[in-house]
Amino acid sequence: MRKKIILIFLLLAFGFSSAASAQGPAPKNPQPAADFMLGDLKGRKFTLSEYKDKQAVLLVFWTTWCTYCRQQLNLLKEKSVELKKDKIELLAINVAEDELKVASFVDTFAIGYTVLLDKNTEVAESFNLLGVPTYVLINRQGKVVYNDNVFPKKYAELAR
Repeated sequence: MRKKIILIFLLLAFGFSSAASAQGPAPKNPQPAADFMLGDLKGRKFTLSEYKDKQAVLLVFWTTWCTYCRQQLNLLKEKSVELKKDKIELLAINVAEDELKVASFVDTFAIGYTVLLDKNTEVAESFNLLGVPTYVLINRQGKVVYNDNVFPKKYAELAR
């Protein structure tokens, strides 16, 4: 419970920052991404490991209350087509919010890409999340090659 309270505090404290995260945008020695299993709004289960050796994955951690997240989610509506062409799976992970609230938000904003629910913040914690939005790009080999609060401009190059 204490870890959850600390994470929520950090989300509030750093959520509106667009500065680089502590890990930086391009780790010099990419590490394997922590595997996870999360459900979407339709009850389907997704695991990160199902993409390994098949395609890169761009995770974006977000919340409904974050103004900058809303801007980024709208940007991702446009970028999702490019990402798909570059064989990069986009997974938008909502952090610690009620499923009904998230579903209503997704319908209102007409989000057409996969939204997953990290209800207990375990996945956010496994990626050392320091604020929202946070982008994590995982290459085809399953290694984290980008971790920052802004959309990765060179995502196709990094995802190889």
